[in-house]
Amino acid sequence: MTSGGTSAHLSLETVRGTAAVSWRSTADGRFTLDVTVPVRATAEMREPASAAAAVTESGLYQFATN
Repeated sequence: MTSGGTSAHLSLETVRGTAAVSWRSTADGRFTLDVTVPVRATAEMREPASAAAAVTESGLYQFATN
């Protein structure tokens, strides 16, 4: 995590490839979440007080607030 807690990154080598997640926030209150899902894997992201976003294919996904 960077100074002030404005971003973080984590990756993990799995038997299906690299799984990764990172997030960052800005001074104006925007928040961005990047998720990398390996081939033949699925993921579920949950934001507090919101519905789950189902990911059913591998790839890089980005979720952002305004």
